[in-house]
Amino acid sequence: MTLHWHYSCLHIAMSEDELKSFFNKHRIKAIINNYQVLKRTLYYATIGEDHLPAILFIHGAPASMTIYKEFFTDEELLKRFCMYAVDRAGFGVTDGRTEPSIKKQAEMIFPLAERIQRVHQPLIIMAGSYGVPIACRLVIDHPNIVQGLVLVAPSLGPGLEKMYWITPLLANGFLSKVVSKEYKSASIEKMNHKKELEKMLPLWSKIDVPVFYLQSENDPVVYPSNAEFAKQHLTGTPYLKIHFFKGRKHDIDSRHHLAIRNKLLELFKMLMK
Repeated sequence: MTLHWHYSCLHIAMSEDELKSFFNKHRIKAIINNYQVLKRTLYYATIGEDHLPAILFIHGAPASMTIYKEFFTDEELLKRFCMYAVDRAGFGVTDGRTEPSIKKQAEMIFPLAERIQRVHQPLIIMAGSYGVPIACRLVIDHPNIVQGLVLVAPSLGPGLEKMYWITPLLANGFLSKVVSKEYKSASIEKMNHKKELEKMLPLWSKIDVPVFYLQSENDPVVYPSNAEFAKQHLTGTPYLKIHFFKGRKHDIDSRHHLAIRNKLLELFKMLMK
């Protein structure tokens, strides 16, 4: 986070037109739409044929739906899935202040997940980093909507992540006036994350869908000890598969796109049996 701070000062939040240009540049055939929830307007994109099963991508922080661009053009996924990706509150095209509450963030995404699940079955959610507990809370609070989870660099256990000295300044200090909304939103989430995850401690056993856990073995941002937390707390899942990639990178979606894609296909095959 601190290494990229100089860039964040120059970063401009993406408009809907800029998102369309991004998709065109990367030859992604996407339809952009939005919906109203909890006095917010959330933007999402749809890629692929609408008669197929679905994947919903939920990004971490700071990030947006654009981090999944390699998946949106993956021929193996396009053959099998209609893909959806949402910009969470305070990130990407979705405007406004972020929402520190994990429960409320899950409630914001629930109407989209419910709409998808009515048309596409099974529905798999792939979430990254801070998007992971939001995806998990959605499964906990709304059973039978989601049939499987792929969790990438998951932040699950309270305090099992790196806290940066600069985070309070980016969240509420003088630096909050000059950084991009994504970095301010990410910092606000980080400042509240431990107490928000503590609220979830009694709830993890309610997750009753198959879970794939993927992470770098020496992730310096979200600690690999979250895997042990998953083993101890995801006691209701019928299947938990943990896979570590070599290296220290936290953002592994692009670097390990093919391997992650194969895990999505593995989970899909399991669900279709």
